[in-house]
Amino acid sequence: MHSIYERVPVDASAQDGLILSVVQQAIAQATRRHARRAKTPGQRRALAIAGQALLTVIFERTRQTVGNAREFRMGAFALPASADLETVLDVGIGALISTFAEVDDKESRRGLERATELARRVAGFSGPFGIQLTAKARAIAHEALEPLDAYLSNNLETFCLPLQAEALNLRAFETGVV
Repeated sequence: MHSIYERVPVDASAQDGLILSVVQQAIAQATRRHARRAKTPGQRRALAIAGQALLTVIFERTRQTVGNAREFRMGAFALPASADLETVLDVGIGALISTFAEVDDKESRRGLERATELARRVAGFSGPFGIQLTAKARAIAHEALEPLDAYLSNNLETFCLPLQAEALNLRAFETGVV
């Protein structure tokens, strides 16, 4: 997902938001199609990884300038609040929940770490270069995290201790008790 976002134009035209929206929808649709067909452990793991990637809402990009090999342009970008963002996060969270018990603990932990990163952004913590989600984007992300929070609350005792700790860390950001 990150490498896809790196290729999406940012600050290139007035249509950047529209292009990003189309890219988000395409990725969400591809993930949904894969989720319906994912039966084998490898396919379920791929779905879990896709779910993790869909939770990326802030990313940074570093590029070397064309005119000077010693000059780099660095920037951070936050996905805009939109119905597309809501869809992408819902698909990502759904993929994590549906695969959580089927993938190994290492992959489950990666999913929780990615969800915790999203919860940090919802709580107002800054990303690279101090960028933050807008209030509306934070509200969308908060709502998207609610099904995962309910899943974790209902199944916490079935997780191994490291997963329990990561789940509680996520819940601390979600409930505001950090």
